Amino acid sequence: MKTARLALSALLVAAAALAAPRAVSLVPAGASAVGSVRLDLLKASPVRDQILRESDRIAVNGDAGRFLKEAGLDLSRDVDSVTFWMSGSGPDARPVAAFEGRFDPVRLAIATTGRGAVALTQAPYAYYRLPHPGGDPTAVAYVDKSLVLAGSEPGLVAALRALAARSPSAASAALASGMARVDDNAAAWVVVDGARLRQAAGHSAGHGEGATGELAQAFRSVTALVFQASIATDGIDVKASGLSADAETRKNLEDLVRGVLAGWRMSVDEKQPELVSALRAFTVSRDSDSVTVAGKLPLSAFLK
Repeated sequence: MKTARLALSALLVAAAALAAPRAVSLVPAGASAVGSVRLDLLKASPVRDQILRESDRIAVNGDAGRFLKEAGLDLSRDVDSVTFWMSGSGPDARPVAAFEGRFDPVRLAIATTGRGAVALTQAPYAYYRLPHPGGDPTAVAYVDKSLVLAGSEPGLVAALRALAARSPSAASAALASGMARVDDNAAAWVVVDGARLRQAAGHSAGHGEGATGELAQAFRSVTALVFQASIATDGIDVKASGLSADAETRKNLEDLVRGVLAGWRMSVDEKQPELVSALRAFTVSRDSDSVTVAGKLPLSAFLK
């Protein structure tokens, strides 16, 4: 039985990796969450301009702008996807982000060391510990012309070791099952391991008031949460799923989600009336292992 479960988990990881950026294979077994933004899939959408607006400000702002110029890096042109994951929680959190696209590792390294970064080695790769006044060190690795890693130094080193081993990391069964549900055309998605989320939240889970507290209670048996968004010509298709093997949990979660949707419709009636009809068209469904809410939001909700 254990062998069968391990085999199923391996198949789920492989299925998710087929349609995912290269960096997904680096997600460690202890990760509590993983997500990705496919900027290449947003190129034909005005949403991309909104997402990259902040990067444009960075590109003309002080030392950050000078760094990008010296490194020959154009964020809106050269970055195709950003994949991120989180291991641990609180003071032990290890966030890592992987950027895929077109890079010049030599120019990036020169620009980085020129700002006081310390060059270190995790064979066969080099990485750079960034200057930091206190707390846990952060680091960046210019792996090759298509991959850059950045984040917590321990997390980054673990990712470099996985790369050196030339074998995919084994994400938890909960994350693997969630990633297997991500649509191939999803431009952005996040999967959260329910058990590790509850562990990170500690005793605070389930003590909120009203709908928030009820949702927290319902999530106590949810194995994974999956959020995803796909770009359409007339809006953005969004979908959120809660996975659970417990039938009562799924029924309670469905009822609560329907209640939350009704509350959202009332709250946006005055503030954003254009969203009311969109929220009314959202559907809530329940199957043998999950509850899913799905619908389409107008592009105007994301453009300001």
